[in-house]
Amino acid sequence: FKPMGGSVSQSMRKQLALGFTGVYREDYGTAEFGDIACDCERGNGLHIHEDLFVVEITRAGNAVPDGELGRILITDLTNAAMPFIRYEVGDVGRISPTACTCGRPGRMLTVEGRVVDTIVSNSGSVWTNDNFMDFFYSQPGVDDFQLKETEAGVLSLSVVPTLGTVLQLEGLVAALREFLDEPIEITARITARIPSESSGKFRFVQSSSFHRLDEVYGSKRTAAVAVHSL
Repeated sequence: FKPMGGSVSQSMRKQLALGFTGVYREDYGTAEFGDIACDCERGNGLHIHEDLFVVEITRAGNAVPDGELGRILITDLTNAAMPFIRYEVGDVGRISPTACTCGRPGRMLTVEGRVVDTIVSNSGSVWTNDNFMDFFYSQPGVDDFQLKETEAGVLSLSVVPTLGTVLQLEGLVAALREFLDEPIEITARITARIPSESSGKFRFVQSSSFHRLDEVYGSKRTAAVAVHSL
């Protein structure tokens, strides 16, 4: 796997723990802020360091209810030299509506990828980077993938098969259509490798509709927005 400062989905966490025969631990932070949140022994979310940061989840500039997906904004409570107030870090996530079972106080954060990797369909359905990673890495014969939204309702899929396997591309596309449950055009190809970005990071999903995350929230279709996850 290639997190490289990017998101690690639930399916990737399980494989990392299995591969290294250990317990996977996660923290969340940025170059601007350092560590913002970390998980505990229960591994069911990230405990926000609320004595250091105020974390908000917003759409169209407004706070969303706990449990709902939105843009992550951070306010630094300790930086007296260069304060960051409601700074948008470019990630999407949600605040858990329930407390952690470990008994520690404070809110729990789940981060689901970058805003620019979030796909919003014409009908208002939303899929994050982590949704797609969990889907593809649960499919037999998939070693790596990249999904590009070339325009609204049109997806281009590149897949690297697991070494020594014959990937059933038609079956994979059919499973993806069922997962999306939307009238979306999909073209797919098998490739030997997925190149990294110039930064060295790997983008599993490239969206052209991420800006609609705010538009959908502010429209009359808000109640119909579906967040898909496995």
